[in-house]
Amino acid sequence: MTDRMTSINPQMLIWAREVSGTSLHEAEEKFGRKLAEWETGKEFPSYAELKKIGDYYRKPIAVFFFPEPPKLKNIPASCRTLPIEGSQLFDRNLTKVVDWARSMQLNLYELHHNINPSPYKLSQIEFDLTSLDATSNQLRSILGISLEKQKKFNKRDTAFEQWRSSFLELGIYIFKNAFKNDLISGFCIYDSEFPVICINNSFAHSRQIFTLFHELYHLICKTSGVDLLDDSSLENQEIDQNNKINFEIEQKCNRFAGAFLVPNSDFLNISKTMRFTDEQIIECSDLYSVSRDVILHKLLENKIINYGFYLEKSEQFRKDYFRVVNFDENGKKKGNGNYYRTHVAYIGTQYLELAYKNYYTKKISLPQLSQYLDMKIHGVKVIAAQKGWGAI
Repeated sequence: MTDRMTSINPQMLIWAREVSGTSLHEAEEKFGRKLAEWETGKEFPSYAELKKIGDYYRKPIAVFFFPEPPKLKNIPASCRTLPIEGSQLFDRNLTKVVDWARSMQLNLYELHHNINPSPYKLSQIEFDLTSLDATSNQLRSILGISLEKQKKFNKRDTAFEQWRSSFLELGIYIFKNAFKNDLISGFCIYDSEFPVICINNSFAHSRQIFTLFHELYHLICKTSGVDLLDDSSLENQEIDQNNKINFEIEQKCNRFAGAFLVPNSDFLNISKTMRFTDEQIIECSDLYSVSRDVILHKLLENKIINYGFYLEKSEQFRKDYFRVVNFDENGKKKGNGNYYRTHVAYIGTQYLELAYKNYYTKKISLPQLSQYLDMKIHGVKVIAAQKGWGAI
């Protein structure tokens, strides 16, 4: 049959089943006798069948076209600062997102022919970790975005994309996805060649920006990590040495994000004229393209407000974390999104251009481009037309 995926490696089907924790018996109950023929290469699944396999094993279709199974740590082990209890956060939905991010990381290896071309590859930079200000100053110089330029970002979504683009200077690709988990705002997977950050698109852009720099500090310290919306879940774990270290690392990542995005010397100069009304806090958060909660933290750190005031306002500002969702008269979410725009937002313009460049220079075929973008060929053609990149 013409729709049979004869180019897939049967070993990838076995690998996907095993790493998903699915037993052979469970898979046979789901897919029947065909499973044995697929895993031995005697027969191949159709595209529709492969999609069902990917959904069941929580793997993107593109992974089945890899030449050989990747060697990956189990998911909680990839995020070493997460306590044992934190492994419960990795439900089926989040596991699928982490698998997707890993597959995108492997795609980067293939599309770049195993070499990250960044002139400032993260793993080769000796960061000054003597203070958060020293690290921040060094990082700004590499990213090429001064504080003055940051203050000119007129919208937070614009700011996020500016930061996202600048991270490519460090060889870091940033992806987004819908985690379907409001406890985690993002995670990073450290790799000496292609480190990646994945952001929960359910959160507001102000929180997404904060998460970018939280995860970046993990990568600077050469660790994978998770940004929890509420770090008190770490603080409240049974106190042992490992959890104490975990909590301290997460707190330092938070402090770094705050120190970079809102430098203390600049903030103290501005705060001299603040009376800490809601309107002034909003103005200050708009100036730096951060959430109101970040400004509250800065006020608390500098002992400009007391802890009681912080708790009161922090509870009020908690809604800043989440994106605004509009509902119709029947209580259903309004569909104001565009599939192609959303897909590009998830994979990023940087990755999108990389994949198409490989196609236009005849390094990959159209079916391969479709696989790298995790889209049907029709969608690949639509995006090329929208971008004005020429006929496909």
